[in-house]
Amino acid sequence: MIVSFFGVMFAYLLGAVPFGYVIGKIKKVDIRKSGSGNIGATNALRAMGKTAGAAVLLLDLLKGALAVIIAGKICSYQGAACREPVYIYLAGLAAITGHIYTPFLGFRGGKGVATTLGVLIGLCFWVSGAGKVLSLLFIFWLFVVVISKYVSLGSILAAAGLPVCFWIFIKTPASIFFGVITGGLIIWRHKGNIRRLIDKREKRLKL
Repeated sequence: MIVSFFGVMFAYLLGAVPFGYVIGKIKKVDIRKSGSGNIGATNALRAMGKTAGAAVLLLDLLKGALAVIIAGKICSYQGAACREPVYIYLAGLAAITGHIYTPFLGFRGGKGVATTLGVLIGLCFWVSGAGKVLSLLFIFWLFVVVISKYVSLGSILAAAGLPVCFWIFIKTPASIFFGVITGGLIIWRHKGNIRRLIDKREKRLKL
């Protein structure tokens, strides 16, 4: 139990590392005062350029994946019982929550999309069917973004589909709970984007 607790805490702290803010500091840009003020990859792209945007995307994705993979490895030392998906989902949710509510920036972080993608990659190492959830949601997100040029719209719709995909491909209560909570968090963090989409003031992606 103690090892499991530390595994979840590790996942939270790793997810809380604000790479968008760190890279902004390196480039002498306070990303919280640029564009939308969000520390995620989309705002990093707009505020600091393609290279910085790609770096933030990769690092936010990587921390989500590593949080789940390493947490599972830490817990595996406790025995086979610690590999239960419930614990793995908790670690993933902790990483996403850490990114959204990072203690390093006064509990004001990003919107959790890239980190959630990373967590889904990490879940593929532990949960059967997670690869199908990941593939379908990513393809759907990409399709919406390419067609609409709205990253936020793709993210909102993919988040709404998260519990549905877990229900279709995995069907366990823990997976559906994870999908509902994670999808709800992402949609909640996009409430400003939803208002701008309705008012037709949302910025389209430009590459």
